[in-house]
Amino acid sequence: MNNSPRVFVPVKTDKYDTSQAERFGGIFFLSEESISPFNINEVIWKFINSFRQSNFNPKIDYICMTGNSLILCWLSVAAMSLYKKVNILTYDSRNEEYQEKQLEKPWMEND
Repeated sequence: MNNSPRVFVPVKTDKYDTSQAERFGGIFFLSEESISPFNINEVIWKFINSFRQSNFNPKIDYICMTGNSLILCWLSVAAMSLYKKVNILTYDSRNEEYQEKQLEKPWMEND
């Protein structure tokens, strides 16, 4: 398992500047190419496989909630299917910075 925190961004694109998220860890893209939010199961499985292959560590890594809202929904579904709790980053446009939060499903008994 990795020891340095990483920031997982859903899709690699020039549309969003995630450089400020780098203060939480190195940027890691879950997908290098564009994703259609309408291929629901395909997108969810792509994210699940990316989390597994990258050895995502829910205790120290972050998910950057930046991009298409449907893609972020499927990303959340994928993360919550694998982990009890994950660290997320949301962008606060008023302060122009990412804020750390946690997404948790309290009904899950085991990690």
